[in-house]
Amino acid sequence: MTNVEPHSQRNYDDFTHVPNLIFKSMGYDFLDTPKPWWQRIILRIYWILCLFSHWYMVYYLILRTVEWNTLAGNPTTIMRYAIVYFFVLNSDMKCIFFMYHRRRLRELNNRMRALYPKGDCERRAYRVNDFYWPRIARYGVYYYYFVVFVVVVGPILQATGTYLYQRFAWSSDIKFMYLSTFPMERIKSMTPITYAFSQAVDFVFTHFAMNVNLGTDIWMMCLCGQLCMHFAHLGRQLEAYRPDRHRQLEDCEFLVSIVRKHQLLFILHKELDSIFGMLMAYNLFSTATTLCCVAFYSILQGLNREAPQQLLLMLLLLLLLVLFSNNASSDCGANAGSDNDDDDYDESLV
Repeated sequence: MTNVEPHSQRNYDDFTHVPNLIFKSMGYDFLDTPKPWWQRIILRIYWILCLFSHWYMVYYLILRTVEWNTLAGNPTTIMRYAIVYFFVLNSDMKCIFFMYHRRRLRELNNRMRALYPKGDCERRAYRVNDFYWPRIARYGVYYYYFVVFVVVVGPILQATGTYLYQRFAWSSDIKFMYLSTFPMERIKSMTPITYAFSQAVDFVFTHFAMNVNLGTDIWMMCLCGQLCMHFAHLGRQLEAYRPDRHRQLEDCEFLVSIVRKHQLLFILHKELDSIFGMLMAYNLFSTATTLCCVAFYSILQGLNREAPQQLLLMLLLLLLLVLFSNNASSDCGANAGSDNDDDDYDESLV
């Protein structure tokens, strides 16, 4: 989320930089930006590592679930597995969804780019800077990654801190606790090397899953923001126009241009809704379900070393739930209005 001079107007690439960077950080350059060949190789290698770590973790998640003796009679472990299952399912659904609609999203992004105001004066008229990422969205992204960092790195810091405390306290039983973010046992006998490998896989897996979850929603917010900018400019144009009975032809031409652009924006809105509509409903369901699992797990565990992490995660899920609920209700209102307005377009143009 780059900063610009107060009087300069942002271009379209400033809006798409953040969502594309989120996917690019895990090796997938959605917009295929120009880059040297060696960067393409590095991105491709890391993308393969992300996929490998993801399926590696999914394999052990299913394997330990099938071996029911690791879960039987332990409700806290069952809830931890349930949280991981929803976590994996959410990322898998969004990844499949994004890859399935990637051509439509690229085409929609290109149409938005073509509609974006070109000159500096035109961008000022559109007030493009007012529709850049708001402060609450930026702080939300920062908090999102802060929670991810705490959840992933927290066990390592706790294990290291406990080991140093035992060592400096001259404890007779000095033992390094190989703590992990995820409950699945993947390596029978832990050593420093295998623990480093395990934590590296955890980091790559979490980075992939969390970026897929966030990146898909950020792309939706980016394209929705562009539509809002065009609709707001259209409304200001209509509000500022003063018709005159002596200029009936100019008035009709102005109304025709307004209706045509309004129709084009509604077509783009319908395309955006057809792509992200079901995903919004799924986000609402999955976030609410994961929130219930985390809350129930926190009640079962009580106050322990994982309590701060679970509290931060619950706050994050609650914020996401409120966000998705507001967006879903807004989309329903917009769709109701569009269904009634589309029938009058042809008559208005005539």
